[in-house]
Amino acid sequence: MLRVSSYITQTGTWPVTLAIAKNYLRVDHSADDDFIELLINEAGKSGQGHANAQFNSAISGVIIAKQYDNQERYTREEMTEIDLFYPNSSIIITEVKVGGTALTGDDYEVLPGNVLKLNSQPAANERVEVSYTASVDTAVDLSLGVLKLVADAYENRTEQSIEPLTRVRMNAAKYFQEKVSGADMF
Repeated sequence: MLRVSSYITQTGTWPVTLAIAKNYLRVDHSADDDFIELLINEAGKSGQGHANAQFNSAISGVIIAKQYDNQERYTREEMTEIDLFYPNSSIIITEVKVGGTALTGDDYEVLPGNVLKLNSQPAANERVEVSYTASVDTAVDLSLGVLKLVADAYENRTEQSIEPLTRVRMNAAKYFQEKVSGADMF
């Protein structure tokens, strides 16, 4: 498998709005609105990534992947595959680039389980960009998990610190892995 090195962008709306978050946090002023919206966005992205499920019916984004020299444990065929996010969604690939060069639809295919298979293996450390739109009939409601992440980060913030965003990213695994594994922590 090509290793996904970063999840660059994602657009869509979160089911947790500023008003819902402020009510949950019991915040009645607008001084922190921008900060709370930033936390909602980060918690939504982190939550979807860790739960591997979509909050909303359609999202779009870009996945960046690379092949690294030290991946001897994979077969040559596996070195042409990228696990796309959200295996239970319908994925529409809008563009695939390898090393900055756009591929045509004949150069790749999407396998069951939303695995992108390239027809040729990229060179070591060559960047693969996959632009996509994912849609599901029924989105997963992980709103309470997002609210818990936002509340934790908001309550433990410090002046001029990036710590709240770091807390969201670190705690997302804890909040959402249990939800995915079937434990009902919410």
